Amino acid sequence: MSFVTKPGRRYPKDARMDDAGDLPHGLRAIPEFPVAGRRWAIAACLAPQAFHGVHWTMWSALACGVLLLVVLAGYLRQNRRWRLEIKRGREKLEALVQSRTRELEGKESQLRLLLESTAEAIYGIDMEGNCAFCNPACLRLTGYERAEELLGKNMHDQIHHSRQDGSVYPVAECFIFQAFQKGTGTHITGEVMWRADGSSFPAEYWPYPQRRANEVVGAVVTLLDITESRRVEEQLRLAQASVEEASDAVSWLDSQGHILYVNEAACRSLGRSREVTCCAVNHRYRSGFDGRSLGHNVGKGQNPGFDHF
Repeated sequence: MSFVTKPGRRYPKDARMDDAGDLPHGLRAIPEFPVAGRRWAIAACLAPQAFHGVHWTMWSALACGVLLLVVLAGYLRQNRRWRLEIKRGREKLEALVQSRTRELEGKESQLRLLLESTAEAIYGIDMEGNCAFCNPACLRLTGYERAEELLGKNMHDQIHHSRQDGSVYPVAECFIFQAFQKGTGTHITGEVMWRADGSSFPAEYWPYPQRRANEVVGAVVTLLDITESRRVEEQLRLAQASVEEASDAVSWLDSQGHILYVNEAACRSLGRSREVTCCAVNHRYRSGFDGRSLGHNVGKGQNPGFDHF
């Protein structure tokens, strides 16, 4: 902005002066003060004569009132439209949430039914090793009465804390812990699990990592008590050892006459190796063979038709 200078003061160019002095119209100055050898004054505020009253006519006031009513009505109408849109959006969102909730409840119910009806013990753990869920078979197998006794507790400390000889089983060496640490599943036999009463049982288990959006968030463990299968295996081992060491010739055949097993005495009686004998087929007993007569003949050292191989 350009200024013109009068002795002792500076004003905007083309400023209109009032009748009271040489200040611009509507301005009032403070007393002069010297600066750098010159005297200055600052216009600080409007003088009272700068304000002029506004005179309204009846028609201008009416027009202004109508304009205000139109603006207010438009605002109210728009506000009502916004509120209706918000209400419809909220109702739509609530319906979507309810539908999604029912869908999730249905899936959860189906999963719960599956877990409760399966014979295998199944439990899940989070990244800290704490129990997230367990099915009734898991409770029965580990000797707990209620799921609350396991939920939120470290499963390694509850059922996998010691080895078969009673020594401490470090969690860092636990295959279940490694399942979600390495992100790979495994199959383990030959270890024991511990019940709530302090007893143990030989176990076979499958720990597999649980993922959400390609990120490991825990592990799911399927657990079996193999006490009975171990007992049967031991009985079969003893029976096979007894048959193998028997002095009588013994052979096992299926319904098609395929030789499944022969003991050492049978191999000596037939003059053939075990590999050759087990690959052969006894045509005499290929259909409707009588195992008792076969055992009787072999027991007597007779050749029960092996010459037809």
